[in-house]
Amino acid sequence: MQQINKPKTHFNYARLAGLSYLGLIICGIYTEFFVRGKLYIKGDVAATITNIQADELLFRFGFLTDLMMMFFGVMMALGFYMLFRPVNKGLSLFTLFLNLAWVPILAFNMLNQLDILLLVNNSEYIASFSSEQIHAMIGHLLERRDMGYVIAQTFFGPWCLAVGYLVYTSGFMSKILGVVVMVAVIDHLSWYLAGIFNLDSPWVQYFSYIGLTGIGEIVLCIYLVIMGGYVHKGYLKRLKLSHVDY
Repeated sequence: MQQINKPKTHFNYARLAGLSYLGLIICGIYTEFFVRGKLYIKGDVAATITNIQADELLFRFGFLTDLMMMFFGVMMALGFYMLFRPVNKGLSLFTLFLNLAWVPILAFNMLNQLDILLLVNNSEYIASFSSEQIHAMIGHLLERRDMGYVIAQTFFGPWCLAVGYLVYTSGFMSKILGVVVMVAVIDHLSWYLAGIFNLDSPWVQYFSYIGLTGIGEIVLCIYLVIMGGYVHKGYLKRLKLSHVDY
């Protein structure tokens, strides 16, 4: 039988995944609560336009943090894929796909944000259309932007299930943590249902924004950052026993 010689890797994929995940979460929280939460007034396009015109720099910072989210998302996808490849190559590849699928959706969604900025500040557009027409177009772009985030968020639900299962079966991470991450699918499912069906139920809003299930993801990234050295040692042991050809 031919023996597979695996390279000795000293790169800590656990910390790469954890730090990238933490960066993505921080960018997401900043954009959601400190940019969109301040500038966008639901159901009031005129007030939203006024806010964007009054604080265009904040709007552009939100655009920048979305770009950073995509970068962190790609790095996180690579980190988790490499970390769990010795555990289950097929499922790890599936998580890689789920983690990358939302990136082009978010990139396309950012075009809606640029269109909003152009309509708000471009004097030629303002002169060519009435204020009612501009408000209608911006309102439409805001709706498209919101749905774009909902569609991108859809991929995180099955991703949590897959990664949680990989954590549970890895042998070098906490099984309890794996269960907590799998339960986090409730958080993403609630957020998705609230967006698609326009649900305003306080219970749906609770689970979709501050539900305890979302804590599982935060715990996972912090665990990988703090316990990265321990996880990396377990990863190397699992790599020696696996049949994955690197």
